[in-house]
Amino acid sequence: MLESDSDINVVGEAGNGNEALASAKALHPDILLLDIRMPEMKTGLEAAAKLRNYSPATKAVILSMPRLRRVCVEALNAGAYGYLLKDTDKSEFIKKRSKQIHAGNKYFSGAVSNVLAKLLKTQTAQQAGPRSKKKGDPAPNSILNQKKKRGGKKKGEDFF
Repeated sequence: MLESDSDINVVGEAGNGNEALASAKALHPDILLLDIRMPEMKTGLEAAAKLRNYSPATKAVILSMPRLRRVCVEALNAGAYGYLLKDTDKSEFIKKRSKQIHAGNKYFSGAVSNVLAKLLKTQTAQQAGPRSKKKGDPAPNSILNQKKKRGGKKKGEDFF
């Protein structure tokens, strides 16, 4: 799959997590693709978490089939730069996303992005607390309300 793009140079392959880390240490690839299921390790997440000790500049990308929110969050916490479902359009990954990851940007396949967006929305709503009684008023702890309490935007402070 990856060899079909002239901009990508596959420098090695490994049969398990320990081999993947040893290869990363020896070869220092830009990106290391790790299956979520890795022989000799609990998961590819374990290999991703250990990767910075072997090849600090290498960016881990997790390949998985399960669409589990917990696993997506664990991948982020392990330092993964990407989380792709195995059914991700291969040409999309090869042509666009691997270049983004190489440049230091994180990438998550569409379905994974939706899971993370829903999780962020839920966490934001929980942190905001109960809604105010007046229609149209922001939640008591929302960014908009905090901005009002501070008297507007501080110099150099941007919200999105």
